[in-house]
Amino acid sequence: MSERSLPSKNHEAGPQLHLTDIYRELVSQKIDLGTAASRYGISTKGLKSRLTKWGNSMPLVLMTLDRIVADAISRDEAAKLLNVTPRNINKLMESWSVQRPVKDYLVNRTISALKWDVRIKYAIDYISGTTSLDVAASGAGISTRQVRRWVTDLLHDYHGIVFKDLAKLAPDVRSRVGKIIGAGQKIDDESERLILAISSDRVKLETEARKRVKATGKSRRFQE
Repeated sequence: MSERSLPSKNHEAGPQLHLTDIYRELVSQKIDLGTAASRYGISTKGLKSRLTKWGNSMPLVLMTLDRIVADAISRDEAAKLLNVTPRNINKLMESWSVQRPVKDYLVNRTISALKWDVRIKYAIDYISGTTSLDVAASGAGISTRQVRRWVTDLLHDYHGIVFKDLAKLAPDVRSRVGKIIGAGQKIDDESERLILAISSDRVKLETEARKRVKATGKSRRFQE
């Protein structure tokens, strides 16, 4: 699990498909309706319906969506251009499979949150007595000293004891304390599976972070 932050340059500029270019090829008869529909990823009937609905405004609609993909225009600005509501822009983006580029600062923030979950999980494992300090440090990708600090903070917050007191607790008590802390930190079975996949590099931090940022953005758009 790498500690490296993402470079500032945006790796993911969204879909490489230019909606306007396909439309121009269709209008100039370089491609037929079926080919254009295939490139858009929709049915021929669906494309015909959209062309009928938007008429002469179709070029502006597609240009606006292309600008959204390029992160050159906001959703509200797009709504003003097309004289529709931001919710309508959300629906357009969904129907044309358009997404904004994923912002690196959001990815980095999500990576930090994922690292936090990984470290919490291994600190709890040590508290529960299911793993050693060295194994917890290796799984969390940090030093044993850092694990001790995380364990100390969790014990103080949830049980009012210090690190050295942990050795005095019976195994069943340690296990119970670990479960209480895990519940408080919302580390459920699904979270634990993901954490284990991340710590073993079966799931890459950046990949999971980008997926979460995309899902959050999509959910937020359709709640507005």
